Amino acid sequence: MNRRQCLRLAAAASLPGAGAFAWPDTLPTVISDDGLWRLTADLPSRQLLLQEAHGNTVRSHALPAPSQLAQGAVLHTPLLLQTHVKRQSFVIAFGACSELWEISYNPQADDIFDGLVHDYRNHEGLARPGFLGLVRILLAEPLDDLLIDTESAHVLGRARWHQADVQVINLDIRRVRARIRLPLANRLGLARFSACSKGRLLRVPTAAQAPDDLEICINTVDWQPMPCPDLATVQSVTCFSQQSFNTANLLH
Repeated sequence: MNRRQCLRLAAAASLPGAGAFAWPDTLPTVISDDGLWRLTADLPSRQLLLQEAHGNTVRSHALPAPSQLAQGAVLHTPLLLQTHVKRQSFVIAFGACSELWEISYNPQADDIFDGLVHDYRNHEGLARPGFLGLVRILLAEPLDDLLIDTESAHVLGRARWHQADVQVINLDIRRVRARIRLPLANRLGLARFSACSKGRLLRVPTAAQAPDDLEICINTVDWQPMPCPDLATVQSVTCFSQQSFNTANLLH
């Protein structure tokens, strides 16, 4: 398990036709940072199981059906399970389903208010307990390439097989804040964050080693590309412009 406690499935799964999605035979599992919770995709039964430290299942959720967009596609990463350590939550992405899920294992998690943005911002409607509760975020495309910003509420993802833009999703407001055009050779799974004198920088390298394959840098204010500073001087660089700062404020 890597530093983000991410289990990535490398085996390919295909969708030969409508309703014929085949999950892989292995059981993807991720463990919470405190070691008290385990999330497992029980693929034969098509259930997502949340278990406590002794192995007892406390919650189960049916895995979603493939979206129309994914019908007939060949997926290299049909399911992604990660932990967001700072939020104390599990984040689940589906390579064939246009949804992103989050399950909080923080006992102090806020209640969940389903509905439109203003509903849960103003605590309108019926609340569900946030602790161990499931939040579903509907997206335009599935995600089979995923990166969690551990210092904020943002998750970045895209459908590589669909050659889609990267979606920057804010888990607090449950919607896409920005879209980034990123070549397929630049992999989110290899990306890393760097601190600047002001702001932070996301560096997204390429998977290939060819000399003409270039690293792409993205500021984390309005999530748009910027010139890549030298690694030796990055901490003296301002990683956003005043214009991008003002634009980002409008997006909150």
